[in-house]
Amino acid sequence: MKNVIFVTDGFFHPPLLAQKALLQTLAEPAGFEFHHIRSMEKLPSDLDIFSAMVIYIHHKKISEAALAKLDQFVSNGGGLLGVHSATASFQQQKHYFDILGGRFTGHG
Repeated sequence: MKNVIFVTDGFFHPPLLAQKALLQTLAEPAGFEFHHIRSMEKLPSDLDIFSAMVIYIHHKKISEAALAKLDQFVSNGGGLLGVHSATASFQQQKHYFDILGGRFTGHG
């Protein structure tokens, strides 16, 4: 069983129904167990029990402590998937985009 932490928040952006649909879709493959939290600030201290993290949020700020946890998780080999609005969050934190591997720059 692979543990995946699913970080999501919002009602309109990201839409609540889209969050639920994504969780359902991701949970379909056998062998995965998802743990849902609603804030990067609530990342557990024992992230090493997770194989991957899915982020589907839209927030403006992240604390240095939460960013350091995310960085350590990925540096230790944890998988990371930033969905839609997660690529536009934390715009003042360049290191977040370094960890994520890209960023949203605008609609066409």
